[in-house]
Amino acid sequence: MIEEISGGLRNALERGASLEEAVQSFIKAGYNPIEVRQAAQSLSYLPQTMRPVAEQVQEGYKMSALPSLPNQQPQKTNYSLTSSRSKPRAKKNILVIILILLLLILVGGLVYFIFFGKELLDSFLG
Repeated sequence: MIEEISGGLRNALERGASLEEAVQSFIKAGYNPIEVRQAAQSLSYLPQTMRPVAEQVQEGYKMSALPSLPNQQPQKTNYSLTSSRSKPRAKKNILVIILILLLLILVGGLVYFIFFGKELLDSFLG
């Protein structure tokens, strides 16, 4: 019976319920409170600090509440940082393209001057 309760508790935890909510739900459904709490303690991923509580239940102590598992909140992604980073990157890309075009124009001018420099100078000096 404890294995069945453990499976139900595991299902409740996977759906997002706290351990205390799941335990109270089983007790309200008519399951033996001692067996429900033993099943809660037998779950392999419970913190070690909760295991001695099961021994107290077996000795007849009443538990008022089981501590819930620590909430692990997903990391929040700051989308505004992502979008603000893309704008400077786009500006850098445009600047690089402009500089490459300027370099090509200068290299083209140098090549023209190398091949046709004498004629160009003669036309200016006349």
